[in-house]
Amino acid sequence: MGRRVPVLVIVVAASIVLVAAVAAWYPQWAVAIVVRTERSDYLPGESVSFTLTLTVEGNRPVTASPSPGPRCGNVYYVVEDEAGRTIYPAVGGLGNCPLITVRLLQPGDTLAWNSTWNQVNSSGFPVPAGHRYGILGVFRDRVVHVFASPVWVFVKPA
Repeated sequence: MGRRVPVLVIVVAASIVLVAAVAAWYPQWAVAIVVRTERSDYLPGESVSFTLTLTVEGNRPVTASPSPGPRCGNVYYVVEDEAGRTIYPAVGGLGNCPLITVRLLQPGDTLAWNSTWNQVNSSGFPVPAGHRYGILGVFRDRVVHVFASPVWVFVKPA
C-alpha cells in the first residue's frame, strides 16, 4: 500500500509556487545608482569629479531626468559627512537648474553622466580637511525602489 502525501505539504508547495508567480508578474520599479570617483584621496579645495551610473533593475520602465548639478530633476547626488548627515546640498534647495532632459529607461537600460563636487557644504563654505565624505546617488520617486550606497572620499589634512 502506497503512502499518501500529506495535504499540508501540497498546500505549502502550491503556496510557494503561487507567491513566486505573483512576484514575477507584479510591477517592480527599481534602480541602482553607482558612483565612481577618479580616486579616493583629495587635497583640500580640489574638485572631486565622479560618474553616476543609473541602471534599471526592476521589470518596469522608469522616467529619469539626470542632472549635472545637485537636486535638479529626479536623479542627482548628495554629500554626507561621516555621521551620515547630508551636508550638500541643503535639503529643499534646488539652486540653479539647467534645462533637464527626461528619458524613459526600459528594464536593463543604463544611463551615465559626470558631475563634480567642489568640497563645499550647503552654505558654500569649504568642508573641513582630514575627514571622509560620502557621495550618494539619489533617485526621487515614491514608487521606485533605489539601491545605492555612498562612495567615500578622504580630504587630506592641509
